[in-house]
Amino acid sequence: MGAVRPTRKLVLVAVAVLSTGLSWLVVSWLYGSLPAAPLIALLTPLFLALVLGYLAWSTRLRIRRSPKAAQWRPLDPLVIARFLALAKASAVAGALGVGFWAGYLLVVLDDLLVAVARRDAVASGVGIVLSVAVVVAALALENACRVPPSDDAGQNRGSGSQAPT
Repeated sequence: MGAVRPTRKLVLVAVAVLSTGLSWLVVSWLYGSLPAAPLIALLTPLFLALVLGYLAWSTRLRIRRSPKAAQWRPLDPLVIARFLALAKASAVAGALGVGFWAGYLLVVLDDLLVAVARRDAVASGVGIVLSVAVVVAALALENACRVPPSDDAGQNRGSGSQAPT
């Protein structure tokens, strides 16, 4: 089994662009029959970005054995691998979210004189920002899962073994 490669930014951009086009097609076709964009739906990417950001921060401290993380147990390599899988999946999900909300925004930009369309435009803009936050936090977590090169050639720092990167 080969090593896990870092998420390529070009792949995330391609996912966002393709999902923007698909979202624009679907929303423009169905916009009249869709309910208003639910603002409560924006809590999900906000929560996900906060959790991913916290995991990135704490994982980075633990792997680098920061004095700030002295009260925490070292991370098991399997936990780090799971965090890495979560980070990679969340980055793609965030890119899909960016594309969905961007396509939605493109549709409602034509009707900003209508109050519902203005509300949907605001929700779409916030959705784009929060989805970008998910992508950034996921990439930060992915980066935090890397074990830094050791001072000694044969010794790894961190939790005792090399995490998949």
